[in-house]
Amino acid sequence: MRDARQSSRTPMKQRRINLEGAGEVTCEAEEENLEFAILPRVQSLGPHATTLANHGVQLLPDRITLQSSTSRIASSAVQLGEQQWTIMTVYAPSDPVERRGFLEELPHVVPPAQNIVLAGDFNLVLQPGLDSPAPTPRKLDAQMLLRFMELNEFTDAYRSTHPTVHGYTWHSSQRTGDAPPPKRRLDLLLTKGAAWESLTTAEVMITPGSDHRPVVADFLLEGQLQRGPGIFRLNIDHLNSPELLQWVANHWQHWQSTRDWFDTEEEWTAVGFRIVTRALDVFSCIQARGRRQQEDECLAHVKEAEDMLETGTITELYWLHRRDRWLSKWDDLQIEQQISWANKAKEKGSITADRMSKETFQRIYPRQTHTMIRELQHPFHAEADVATDSEAIGDYARQYFEDILTSRRPPDQSLGQLREENDLWSNTTTQLSSEARDLLEQPITMPELWAATKAMAKGKSPGSDGLPVEFYIASWEHVGPILLRLFNRIVEGGTLTEDMKFGVITLLYKKGDKRNVRNWRPISRLNVSYKILAKVLARRLAPFLPNLVHTDQGAFVQGSSIFENVLAAMGALEIIQREDRQVMVAMLDLEKAYDRVNWSLVLATLQHMNFGPKYYRWVSELYTDSTAAVLVNGFVSPIFTLTRSLRQGCPLASLLFAIQMETLLNSLRAAPQLQGLQGDQLLTGAIADDLLLVTEATPDSLVAPKSILDSYSQLSEAQPLQQAPGPMQPMQWMPKIPLLSPKPFSGDRKKDEDLDTWVRTVPTYVRHKLTRPEQKVVVVASFLEGSAARWLNGFVQQQGYGQNFDAWAQAQTLEQFVQTVYKRWHDPQGAQKATGAINNLCAKKYKNVREVTDTVERLIVVPGVRFDAQVLLTDYLRCLPSEVRTKLVDEAYRDQHSFATFSRKALDIEAKLGSAHQVSHYGRKRLPQDWKKKGQLMFVDHDGQTTEIDDFLDLGEVTEQDGASETSDGGVVAPIKEKARGIGKKKVVRSTGVVEREVVHAIEVVPGSKVPRGRIYRMSSVELDELRRQLKELTEKGWIRPSTSPYGAPVLFVPKKGGTLRMCIDYRGLNAITVKNAEPLPRINDRLDRVQGCRYSTKIALKSGYHQIAIRPEDQHKTAFQTRYGLYEFVVMPFGLCNAPGTFQHAMNRIFHDYLDTFIVVYLDDILIFSKTAEEHAEHLNTVLGLLRQHQYKINLEKCEFGRTKILHLGHEISADGLRPEDAKVASIRDWPRP
Repeated sequence: MRDARQSSRTPMKQRRINLEGAGEVTCEAEEENLEFAILPRVQSLGPHATTLANHGVQLLPDRITLQSSTSRIASSAVQLGEQQWTIMTVYAPSDPVERRGFLEELPHVVPPAQNIVLAGDFNLVLQPGLDSPAPTPRKLDAQMLLRFMELNEFTDAYRSTHPTVHGYTWHSSQRTGDAPPPKRRLDLLLTKGAAWESLTTAEVMITPGSDHRPVVADFLLEGQLQRGPGIFRLNIDHLNSPELLQWVANHWQHWQSTRDWFDTEEEWTAVGFRIVTRALDVFSCIQARGRRQQEDECLAHVKEAEDMLETGTITELYWLHRRDRWLSKWDDLQIEQQISWANKAKEKGSITADRMSKETFQRIYPRQTHTMIRELQHPFHAEADVATDSEAIGDYARQYFEDILTSRRPPDQSLGQLREENDLWSNTTTQLSSEARDLLEQPITMPELWAATKAMAKGKSPGSDGLPVEFYIASWEHVGPILLRLFNRIVEGGTLTEDMKFGVITLLYKKGDKRNVRNWRPISRLNVSYKILAKVLARRLAPFLPNLVHTDQGAFVQGSSIFENVLAAMGALEIIQREDRQVMVAMLDLEKAYDRVNWSLVLATLQHMNFGPKYYRWVSELYTDSTAAVLVNGFVSPIFTLTRSLRQGCPLASLLFAIQMETLLNSLRAAPQLQGLQGDQLLTGAIADDLLLVTEATPDSLVAPKSILDSYSQLSEAQPLQQAPGPMQPMQWMPKIPLLSPKPFSGDRKKDEDLDTWVRTVPTYVRHKLTRPEQKVVVVASFLEGSAARWLNGFVQQQGYGQNFDAWAQAQTLEQFVQTVYKRWHDPQGAQKATGAINNLCAKKYKNVREVTDTVERLIVVPGVRFDAQVLLTDYLRCLPSEVRTKLVDEAYRDQHSFATFSRKALDIEAKLGSAHQVSHYGRKRLPQDWKKKGQLMFVDHDGQTTEIDDFLDLGEVTEQDGASETSDGGVVAPIKEKARGIGKKKVVRSTGVVEREVVHAIEVVPGSKVPRGRIYRMSSVELDELRRQLKELTEKGWIRPSTSPYGAPVLFVPKKGGTLRMCIDYRGLNAITVKNAEPLPRINDRLDRVQGCRYSTKIALKSGYHQIAIRPEDQHKTAFQTRYGLYEFVVMPFGLCNAPGTFQHAMNRIFHDYLDTFIVVYLDDILIFSKTAEEHAEHLNTVLGLLRQHQYKINLEKCEFGRTKILHLGHEISADGLRPEDAKVASIRDWPRP
């Protein structure tokens, strides 16, 4: 039968091929059916074969049982342990007549072995064949195959079910009309005997091709391999394997001998890359499976040990040791994994390795790489059912994007045809120079191709072929020449392969309703080989693009910046405000701009701008005859053909988009009806597809751009976003003013939480920030937390919106939402409680007039509170201190007084009496009456005893507001002014220049390091004003000076809490090459331990901090920083240097060395003095201040606290009772809402 079939086929060509160490094998093959003639051998797997040998797997010679041009049965005997397995690969012919004869002969050639693994491509559709009612050839073949399986006791290893059950080893889909696509069973992995027992837990993956031997190797290695790095990092870690790279080299070396078996270079290249893809897939599976096996082994041993320990065995020590040993091994596995991730992140330049987990191999774990879409509405029919399963969701997404990416115009329209309809290019006169054209037309060179590949981002998800950038870099010696030859053949009429032009469209959520497919951005995951060519063309075009487009295009053009468009818009608004001109400002946005771009417009624009035929041919090949499929939740839709779109993800797309946009912008600039500001300098601006139009307001200023935009839309098929019609209302220009965010409201009765304050401040904040109307409710809702946030979630669901908060917010107004919150959370008994509190005002004791005044003011503003004004004044009077009450008793019954005026008079009397210094509930003593007549610091203890401290007024800068320092739970300390001593008011001169000290800051640079230079950051006008002010102030103080240094760090501003700006210098470049010193900083917990048990404490903060230390003269030029107003360098030590804290701590330790940890601890510029008695504390304070004056250090009196018995320091409250955390630091944990 075999001879009869061979005689009826086309003539064969015999070829002798060296199959990777297997010797020369004679194969017969038809020209168009090469891959069936390549005999697969386990030896051809490279690293797989080596691993097999390392685990005692003996490979015996192949036995070709049946071989022809269209079918073949090859078998190998493999000795694994004590059992011998027969491994078979089966390829059935696709012709129905030949397949029938093949299936009849198949049972006779299967050896009578006990253990058989058979990987077969039977070219047979089982499901439709068995369901056919008529005895068709397909049904007869399917039944014959089933009988073969039953007689030989074969089992489907993948599902262990009948082959007709859904869940195939590998399948494809074919659609007929509108009917759902049937599943086609193409490949089978059949097992017999002991082999089946090893496959019960296996996850066999059959790859889509005829070479099934890698699958068999994958099966044999299950449970045999050592751990590997896994397949969850883009399938790239194993590219470091020399064996795998050697296999790739051998593959391409032997593949060269098959070149003349293919009709085209493209077909030969495509098949070669497919074989590599399959091998890498299987190798990744083997690695991941090996790692899982070792981890599972550790867990199994740990569980065994814990089970034995629970039984109370007498060998408890043994099982404890055994459990610890396996837990240690588990930890080692995890540490190795983390180290691998960290090294990979370091290679990529990442700060952390967290992002590495996102870089998953999409074909193995698709759900880990894409945002899940739970449900999706039909893109065109609102009445259709909402899709909830992945296949239906993918079908809806495919319908939408196939419609978007399908042109309504013929893709081959010529430039003449387009100009007959509408010559949009008449205003575009820019032409590519002949020199630039010649450079773009040059053949692609190997260095250019290699440079483009190296420049591509690493660690990115691969395309459909699964080959990342790292693969091409690792095997460039072999794949580089193949790509170079293929790309250069394009200009001679060649093409890219179909695999290269195929892209998988993944969806990236933007904003809005997730059920609407329009709110998902399509990103084309293109194969790297395709992107390499696009990268080469983009790198060639980028230097010439600034000469082809106008400067008002701020995106994708070298030398331009998006901020220039922003500054231009701000300049236009300033002109409008200053000159009070009637101006029309229009913002235009194109819907799905990249996806709707017509190729004919792009190609016609390239021709119009004098691009050469070769570059034109390269671009045309990238974008014509491309195919795509949509990937949703791991489901890949059927493939469809693109007829328009600049594919997002292509390196060349953004440059081509900027070129075709120039036709629209040039027409707007040339329109006589549009008059820009400043001589048309401010007329148009473009950031990708976002357009800005600023023109004098005239009757035609709105008609002209609409007409031009319509003409552009007809050619490009772009669609401007339609907004609701309506006249533009004039808006008042509002400068940006710093505004603190309001406190969130939780409804959990937190301290300092007030609903009325929230209702008043939050809407004001939202309006001040110019929030868009449709987003106001969402922003206000973000200021709810705790119980209030949980209530809102339930409230939205009760309204019928489920989890779609955005849709609910669109149906609310800001006023309605705030009122809803107020009605739910306001206290209905609040007015009654406030009334009762006013009536019982005298039941509580108050420390001073301010406390009772604040209490009354808070109560009388509660909505609905009731009180008698005269009774309130009487009760208020009773709560005041006796000396204040005596002077106010006659005022309480006068009708002309309100509470506001009455309380103000009480506060004035208290200030005159000085009652603020009376003893409070916290034990504070008032200062003696003659405290202003002294000339020193005076400490007053609880018992009234005073201790004077020598005059150290020159240590700080005293102002007219200086007085007694605010204390808590302790004595009072006040600085005494010189005027009371008869010296007169002392004028304090601020310190300038540099004080000579023993300690200076040195900056040692690693020899041979490159001098770091930053760049000048863009700043706003407010920041530039602040920069000039600070430069002037620092120069006048003598801390900086102009410089000619080769160094230059960048300067930027960060906002402070109060809305002011802090100038920061980015010294990261200098720090990277600085030799680090080893000066330790004191441990905070150690210094706090030293303070315990002491009753009196003083905290001193030094003024100017690091600026009190000089920079070594030979190192001053290294501190240079760049500004818009010149280069400056520091004379004193600035903030931001890596060794600055150590230098400053060293200076402090030298000064206070003899007293450290005795009665003083120092942490940088914070000094803490602690003593057990007041006299001792005064002596210690005198010593410290004397040392500071001796070494010419200044203190900041505003931040100093003297003689306290309770003090806050480094987040802790220090007192004689010990240490405890500061209340503010633990408030969020203490007030944690109960779930």
